[in-house]
Amino acid sequence: MLNIYIIEEDSLKSQGPPSTCITNRLNTGGDISKYVKSYLSFSDENVFRKCILSTVKEILLTDSISINLLIISAHGIDETGTNLWTQNNSINLREYQDYFKILPAHLVIYMRSCKAAFPGAFWSFYKKSNIKPILIGPIVSIYENDANDLQHIIIDTILINSDNESCLKNEIDQFNLKVKNIYNRKYSIGMFLRSEEWYPEQGVLY
Repeated sequence: MLNIYIIEEDSLKSQGPPSTCITNRLNTGGDISKYVKSYLSFSDENVFRKCILSTVKEILLTDSISINLLIISAHGIDETGTNLWTQNNSINLREYQDYFKILPAHLVIYMRSCKAAFPGAFWSFYKKSNIKPILIGPIVSIYENDANDLQHIIIDTILINSDNESCLKNEIDQFNLKVKNIYNRKYSIGMFLRSEEWYPEQGVLY
């Protein structure tokens, strides 16, 4: 069983497609909408903190065999490597390590944000957590349509192959090849494995 949990910054939601991660497929009546267990939006760090707490609590109530996909959709702040943008302040993901000390066995996290936030997410989800998730995100300033395409690829891969790391990595390889000429680099999407190995390699992420 796949459970999708979404936390999205307010301005992306209000702008509508393609800015928001809620595509036609995820919206009410879409072919994968039935897997969405919660959608929460935030305007500032206080609300973000409440969204994280609520979502983690809900995820931990799922059974041990369910695959949980957490999508965090927001702008990253350039040159920080750790911060999400809000209309009122910025959110330093490094400060959220204690929120993810206990995680379920099957968790995939998709940081639907630009390169500025993805590396910092590693410290949040891996530094103190008892079980390491799979973490996927852009290492470029990705276009919204590409971010949504990747989102669908992740969801469809999980539905077919569960949270198999090799299958997800193969799909990311194919996606990187597909968008190579768009972003003028070999790797546009990165992935942290449960072993804490960095793909494609540590130096490429910065």
